[in-house]
Amino acid sequence: MVNKMIFPFTAAFRLGFGLAACIFAPAAWADPLSITQSTTPLNTAGFRQLGLNAAELGSTAPYSFRTFQVSFDGIGSNEGIVKGSSLGNYAPPVTDPEGDIFAGKYLSVSNTGFINIALAAPEQALSLLWGSVDASNEITLLNGSKVVGVVDGADVDADADGSEGVGGSLYVLIQSAVKFNDIEISSGVPSFEIAELRTFPHEVPVHEPASITLLGAGLLGMAGFKWTKK
Repeated sequence: MVNKMIFPFTAAFRLGFGLAACIFAPAAWADPLSITQSTTPLNTAGFRQLGLNAAELGSTAPYSFRTFQVSFDGIGSNEGIVKGSSLGNYAPPVTDPEGDIFAGKYLSVSNTGFINIALAAPEQALSLLWGSVDASNEITLLNGSKVVGVVDGADVDADADGSEGVGGSLYVLIQSAVKFNDIEISSGVPSFEIAELRTFPHEVPVHEPASITLLGAGLLGMAGFKWTKK
């Protein structure tokens, strides 16, 4: 009799815990950022593109393009808005499995400063061609002065050492559950190269696998409860 009383209580507790977790876990455990990477271009239809081809090469003056404004802090003469390659300083990202390189102008930053990209309106997704994925490459998303999230090369690839993807380059899509209106790009090594940068103001779904697991535990508990009653 004692065992029959304990098991139903345990099963009921599991059910309640599982259902409660489904309700409260999204707010408590949701990661505001999700990352998708590929060696081929990701679907970016409808994204706002940062076009740099009309920009002057150099890194001293801010550059505006439609809904973006790019500025530089502590950037050296071999960084900023660049094109082609400079031995020991930067090299264009690789664009496809055939080894073709990016032909246009792109952003390059090393360990001397950072690049800031201010957005005219809040966004929820950021797409870019990430050149030479190194662990110290870092992208910080902000909403005003508040940090929304930080992505570094290790988040994109656990073995980030400049050799991942195709020729060290990857197409990366960063999605955020929280809107951001400012992007800061920095690196601990020469160089972090960024091309084909785009944003998108789309609401991003956040997956909750932990909640689903706990719901399963609760349902198993309910099944055990019914079995004991029989």
